Amino acid sequence: MKQDSIQTGLCNEEKNMADSGRIEKKKDRQTNQADMGQKRRSHRMNITALLIFLFLFIGCSLLQYANNGQNAQKSCGLMLDQMKELITENERSFQQLEDTLKDEYTIRANIAADYITQGWEDYKEADDFAALAKLLGVDEVHVFDEKGKIINGSVPKYYGFTMDSGEQIGFFKPMLSDHTLSLCQDVTPNTAEGKPMMYAMVWAENDNALVQIGVTPDRLLEWMQSSDISKIVGRLPLVEGMSIYVVENATGTVIAATNDDILGYEIFPEDRIQDSLEEGKRYQKTVSFHNSSRYVVYEKMGEYDILVSYKIRAANKTLPLSMAEFALILIAALLLLTRVTRSYINYLERQGRELRTSNMAKTDFLRRMSHDIRTPLNGIRGVTAIAEYYADDMEKQAECRHKVMQASGFLMELVNNVLNMNKLESGEMKPENKPFDLIELLTETASIVEMQGQEYAIHFQMQMGKHKYRHLIGSPLYLKQVLQNIGGNAVKYNRAGGAVTFASEDVAYSDGRAVIKFTCTDTGRGMSREFLVHAFEPFSQENTDARTTFTGTGLGLAITKQMVELMEGTISLKSEQNVGTTISVTIPFRIDVDYTEPQEDAKPADAASLEGVHVLLVEDNELNMEIAEFLLKKAGITVTTAYNGQEAVDVFRTKAAGTFDVILMDVMMPVMDGLTAAREIHATNRVDAAEIPIFAMTANAFYDDVRQSREAGMVEHLSKPIQEQELLDAIRRHVKR
Repeated sequence: MKQDSIQTGLCNEEKNMADSGRIEKKKDRQTNQADMGQKRRSHRMNITALLIFLFLFIGCSLLQYANNGQNAQKSCGLMLDQMKELITENERSFQQLEDTLKDEYTIRANIAADYITQGWEDYKEADDFAALAKLLGVDEVHVFDEKGKIINGSVPKYYGFTMDSGEQIGFFKPMLSDHTLSLCQDVTPNTAEGKPMMYAMVWAENDNALVQIGVTPDRLLEWMQSSDISKIVGRLPLVEGMSIYVVENATGTVIAATNDDILGYEIFPEDRIQDSLEEGKRYQKTVSFHNSSRYVVYEKMGEYDILVSYKIRAANKTLPLSMAEFALILIAALLLLTRVTRSYINYLERQGRELRTSNMAKTDFLRRMSHDIRTPLNGIRGVTAIAEYYADDMEKQAECRHKVMQASGFLMELVNNVLNMNKLESGEMKPENKPFDLIELLTETASIVEMQGQEYAIHFQMQMGKHKYRHLIGSPLYLKQVLQNIGGNAVKYNRAGGAVTFASEDVAYSDGRAVIKFTCTDTGRGMSREFLVHAFEPFSQENTDARTTFTGTGLGLAITKQMVELMEGTISLKSEQNVGTTISVTIPFRIDVDYTEPQEDAKPADAASLEGVHVLLVEDNELNMEIAEFLLKKAGITVTTAYNGQEAVDVFRTKAAGTFDVILMDVMMPVMDGLTAAREIHATNRVDAAEIPIFAMTANAFYDDVRQSREAGMVEHLSKPIQEQELLDAIRRHVKR
C-alpha cells in the first residue's frame, strides 16, 4: 500500500512536472509569439513609414514638376509680352521717323520747285540739275511735263520715263489730275537700279511742270537695318533653355529666331501647334519640335506668329536638387516629428505627474476639510451637551450660544470659500460697478479684522492714508472680501501677542481714475521660499501638521488673487518663515465725479412690511422646515407647508387662484424633486400659475444648480443656510404690495 502510494506520488509529481513543463513551454511559445507579433507589427510600421515616405516623395516630385511647367509657361508669357512691346515700339518709331522724313523731303521738293521756277532759263542741262541736287542734299532732281513724262533732270538716262511706268511713277500719277497735291513716297527700290529711294514730288508755282526729288534716306535705312525683326529678337535677355521664334503666319516658316539653326524651319503644319491663330488670343502647349520637348506660348501679331519656348529638361534642371533637398527636409521633419512626439509624451507624463500632484493636493484638501469640519461640529455638539447640563445657568447658556455661532460661522466660511472658487472658475462671478465710500469701507473692514485679532490677542494697527478721493466707483463687495481675506489670514496665521498692520495709500491719478494700494503686514509664522511660488494655487497650504484650531481650505489666497484680477488690479506677496508676511494689493477705481453730499434730514426708508404675505413652504427636512417657518412667521408672513414636490403641486392646485404670493421650494426631495414640481406648477392651467414666483431654497449651490433652477422657472436661488435678511429682501422684490 505504501509502495503504491509512493508510486502514485511519484506519478503525480512526474505529472505535475510534465504539466509544469508544458505550461512553461506554452508560456515560451506565447512569449515567442508575442515577440514575433511585435516584430511583425514593427516591420509593418517600418514598411508603412517607407511607403508613406515614397508616396510623399513621388507626389511632391510630380507637384514640383507641374509647378516647374507652370513657372516655365509663365516666364514664356512674360517674354512674349516683352517681344510684343519691342515690335510695337519699333513700328511706332519707324512710322514717326518716316513721317518726319516725308515732311522734310516734301519741303526740299518745294525748294527745288522754287529754284527752278525762278531761274527757269538757268536749268537746261543735267549738270544744272545735278548742282541743284547737291545744293539740296538729295540724290537727283527731275522735271515732268503735264503728261507725266520726265523732260529734264540730273539723270539724263531717265528722260522719257512717264507716269505710266515704274512703281514710284504710278504712286504720283494722281497729281496729274490734281495740281494741289504734294506727295512723298515710302522707301522703295529705284526702278532702274533697284536702289532704295524716297521720292517727293510737287507742282511748280507756274504749273508748268512737276518737280521730283529722289533721296537715299541714310537715317531710315540705318534704322531699318538695326530694327529688323531678327535684331529685335536678339535684344531680349533669355534664360538657359528659352528660345524665341518669329513665324511668318502665311507660310509657317521661321524668319527670325534666337538660334540661327532653326531659321527656315516650317512650324506649320508639321508640328500641328495650331492650324490658324486668332488675333489677340494667346495659346500655350507642350510640344516636341527641333529635336526637343518644349513648353510653348505663342500669339498672332499682324503678319507674324510670335512663339516663346522653354525646354522641358531645362525647366526641370533643378528638380533633382530640389527633390534631394525635399528628401532631406522630409527626413528632418520625420526626425523632428519623432522629437515632438517624444516631447509630447514627456508633456503628457508631466501632465500626469501634475495631475497626480493636483489629486494629492485635493486629497490633502479633503483631509483638511474633514478635520476642519469635524472640529467645529464636535465643538457644536459638545457645547450643546454643556448647555443641556447647565440648563438653568443663563450666563452659561449665552456663552454656549456664542460658541455655537462661532463654530457654525467657521463652517459657513469653509463652504463659502469652496462655492466662491467654483463661481470664479465658472465665470459666474462678475465685479460690481457701483459708487462707494473708501473711508467707510476701510473703517468697517478694519473693525472686523481688529475684532478677529482680539480673540487671538493680536495687536492691530490701521494706517489709513490721506486719500484725495474717498468717493469711488468699483466693486466694494469684492474689495471688502479681498481685504477681509488677507486681514483674516494675517490674524489666523499669526502668533500669540503678534501684530497686524493695515495701510492704504494713493498711488496715482489719471484719466478720472485713482489707483489705491492696500498693504497688510503681520508678524506671523510666514512662508518658506519654496512655498511662495505655490501660495496663490487652489488648495495649497504649507503647514500640514496636525491642527487643533480652525484653519481653512487653502482657497483664500487663490480666491483673493482672482478677485483682484477681475478688478484689473495686481497682488504681490513677500514672506519670510518665522518673521512674517506682507501682502500688497493695487487696484484702480474710477473717481465718482457725480457724488453729492446727502441732505442732513434725509432718513432711510423703512423696509416694506410683509404682513399678510402668504408663502407655500416646501421642505422635506423637519429641522430646516422649522427654521424657515420661524423666520417667515417672525416677519408676519402666513405659511402653508408641504413636505415634497408632489404634495406642493397638489396643495397649489387645490387652493384658489391668488392664494399664495411666493413658493419656497427645496430641490432634493422624495416622491417629486423641486425642479419637476416647479415645472408642474407653472404648467397648471390657472391664471396665477405662470406668474407666481418660485424660489429655489436649497443646499445645492454650484453654478450648474443655479442654471438648472433658472431653467425650471425659478426666479431666485437661495443657498442654505438661509440668511434671514436675504430671504426677506427677495420676497419683497417679487411681492407687489
